[in-house]
Amino acid sequence: MTDDGLFPVDGIGRVIAHHGVRVRIETAEGLVVAWKPPRGSVWVVGDRVRIEAGRPVDIEPRRTELARTSSGGVRQPVAANLDRLFIVTACGESFREGLVDRFIVAARHAGIEPVVVLNKIDRSQGEEAAKAHRAWGAFGIPVYPVSARTGEGIDRLLPMIDGTLSALVGQSGVGKSSLANVLAPGADRLVGEVNAKTEQGSHTTSSSLLIPVAGTSGALIDAPGIRQFAPSEISVTDAALYFPGFENLSGGCRFRDCLHEKEPGCVVTAARDRGEIPDGLYESYLRLLLSVKEANRPSWEKGQR
Repeated sequence: MTDDGLFPVDGIGRVIAHHGVRVRIETAEGLVVAWKPPRGSVWVVGDRVRIEAGRPVDIEPRRTELARTSSGGVRQPVAANLDRLFIVTACGESFREGLVDRFIVAARHAGIEPVVVLNKIDRSQGEEAAKAHRAWGAFGIPVYPVSARTGEGIDRLLPMIDGTLSALVGQSGVGKSSLANVLAPGADRLVGEVNAKTEQGSHTTSSSLLIPVAGTSGALIDAPGIRQFAPSEISVTDAALYFPGFENLSGGCRFRDCLHEKEPGCVVTAARDRGEIPDGLYESYLRLLLSVKEANRPSWEKGQR
């Protein structure tokens, strides 16, 4: 950005970092920093920004968008224009199937391909890998066991990243940022630079950051770790349609709007009874369905309750 606050070039830029009230925008002339967007507009990493007369005007229509609902019920976009969502979990206490399920539903609803990355396999005897295959791999969702510490399995991820814009998401403690640094050496330095602007710790991602991946034509968005994730604008029908393992069964239910609870003629509950759908996966679905029902209840009904 020049001294008079103007950008050195008009055209289209891309948001590559978001920290506080400022964003970093990558343009044909290099990186520039802009203050928060105009009132009523929300920019996220991955957005393509239109620059006119030397100033950022607005974002281009998003091809895809990953969004969550805050604890206060506010819709929050997380990243834009994604091709794939790498959902990172880890062996040990950090292995949380329910959180992964929610990311899968959100990704599918948004038209983004979900990929599960199981980190820290060097600390496991294979129990979590077997669980991951039963929960997701058996239903066509790619599962990649890796170790950010030893590098095992990392090379299998690179073809998935090449030519795409993808994001790494997951709860805190799964080694997501360590994985980003293995895939894109120097990512920790960039994270430190961004966090320094927000006075956050330099070893944890506190702001979303887009990082080019060496040896590929793709890039990764390293998003902050979270404890909970509530998919945004998901209906009960969406939950039933996009939940892993249900998409190939739902069409066989007696009722078109079957939610796979206690409805007669439900092929999903029948598959669960036969052991084809793990109990843990089905229970995760019921928890998601309950939270979606709660989120979609009218405000007057919530107040009455």
